[in-house]
Amino acid sequence: MASSDVEPENGDDPSETPPPSENNDDFNAAIKSGSEMEASEPDASAQAPPPRPTYEDQVPGVRFLASLLKATIFTDLFVYHADLRFAHPTKQERVDALNEAHPVFYKLCRNSDYVMRIALVAITVGLAGTAAWGTIHRLFYA
Repeated sequence: MASSDVEPENGDDPSETPPPSENNDDFNAAIKSGSEMEASEPDASAQAPPPRPTYEDQVPGVRFLASLLKATIFTDLFVYHADLRFAHPTKQERVDALNEAHPVFYKLCRNSDYVMRIALVAITVGLAGTAAWGTIHRLFYA
């Protein structure tokens, strides 16, 4: 039996596979030069400068105050009730359905959030003003 009569085990036709020296010029050149055929993507963390610290990171308490100003306690209450009352597929549809059923409750929740923010700003400004007045009064009038 000749070697050409033996069929390959993996089912490949030996006439279709190129000899090792063909179509491998780029590969062989890359191996000899020790370079990659395609450049790797640059590491983003190595090239990017470190982020600049924000005002919230530099001053203690500012992050807490900012989180209080972003809080929507009463609107979250409205959304919670919408989730309990309606079984629509999306949260927005449930909130819209509760808004149509109880528009006064929606306005009350939204306005309560605004009043809470205004009160928080007023308290913060009042405390800062009182501290400034106490410092000025002690420095110049005491």
